Amino acid sequence: MQPLSQLYKLNLGVRAQKLAAQLTREKARAERQQVIKEVKDAYYAVLQSESALEVAEATVKQYQELDRVVLQRVSLEAALKSDSLDVKAKLATERYQMVQLRHALASRTEHLNDLLGRDIQTEFRVEQVPAASFEEIDLHVAQERALAQRPEIVQAGLNAQRATYDRRIAKADYIPEVGIAFNYLSFANVEMLPTQVASLGVQLKWEPWDWGRRKDVVSQKAIAEHQAQTQLRDSQSKVLLEVNSRFRTLEESRALIAAAQAGRDAAQQRLREITHQYGEEAVLLSDVLRQQASAASAQDKYEQALLGFWTAKTDFEKAMGEDQ
Repeated sequence: MQPLSQLYKLNLGVRAQKLAAQLTREKARAERQQVIKEVKDAYYAVLQSESALEVAEATVKQYQELDRVVLQRVSLEAALKSDSLDVKAKLATERYQMVQLRHALASRTEHLNDLLGRDIQTEFRVEQVPAASFEEIDLHVAQERALAQRPEIVQAGLNAQRATYDRRIAKADYIPEVGIAFNYLSFANVEMLPTQVASLGVQLKWEPWDWGRRKDVVSQKAIAEHQAQTQLRDSQSKVLLEVNSRFRTLEESRALIAAAQAGRDAAQQRLREITHQYGEEAVLLSDVLRQQASAASAQDKYEQALLGFWTAKTDFEKAMGEDQ
């Protein structure tokens, strides 16, 4: 049997199956992008914890030096014993926070090891990244990339094409099935009939009356095709909204880094000045402690702003559908 008119319908079916394979690949690509984002987030979290721990260790050293100076002044009766106790209390608090940061770093390191599929006890240190990457990208270019690369849009487009093929396959049922048929029969040990019979002809199969069945199927496929097209447009709109939102968040995080860095530098300079003035007995110990807290808060804001920037950058890259 060699079908003729059915070749059109069979070809449509083959194309629909190819789209199904492409759809599976796009789903796998979406999963890979999600894993990449999770790894990046975990990496930046470890980096932020290491940086915060280094700052905490430096702060502890500052308090240790301040404690030494205050003890000297207490021995010379130039400071009160309560001043020394205040410094020791601050030092104990900073050491407690340093322990918390070590535990947070250990947890984040284990999480990153788990995402990388290796032993969670594997020791490593992340490489330092630039403070911030301020390369500019045009929003219109980002939108075009997202529309071309996002797995959700590609999947919606493939589903729309499959729906079109399904409608065309259903409509192809109206075409009569025409084919070439070749039959060969062999009658062994039957003297009344020819020993070999061969025939070649055209075979036709058609159902002229189906009581509206094919029409209903085509109508259902047409509705499904319209829904798939609507889903594609809806996916495009959602992606553009996400890209616009991530772009604005990234711009805000860039501006926040500049503000946080300026505040940190000012607080640290002020701390150095007040510490020197305390050594010259020009300010009170309470002023030094207050500025220590202010400098620590400014540093924490900077670290959070830096982590927020890299997180926003990762979200923006994912919104554009970048694979790396």
